[in-house]
Amino acid sequence: MTSQWVRVYQLDGPYRAEIVHAHYVEHRFARHAHEHFVVGLVERGVQQYTYRGARHTTPAGQVFFVNGDEPHTGEPAAARG
Repeated sequence: MTSQWVRVYQLDGPYRAEIVHAHYVEHRFARHAHEHFVVGLVERGVQQYTYRGARHTTPAGQVFFVNGDEPHTGEPAAARG
């Protein structure tokens, strides 16, 4: 099994942000929502999520977006994360 890891960074200032840098292989996020807008960048592997009633897949090098307060899931879409 490939190791999984997560690092969370908090940026303060005029524009607060939470940055999550992670490598997920088996972890799956159940349906949930955030109070804020989400921007995701897939560095390696492939991720997928259900959002607004549709299934979306994001390959490495691509960006995905989720509006605040909108329910979505998240999980790896490839065996290596």
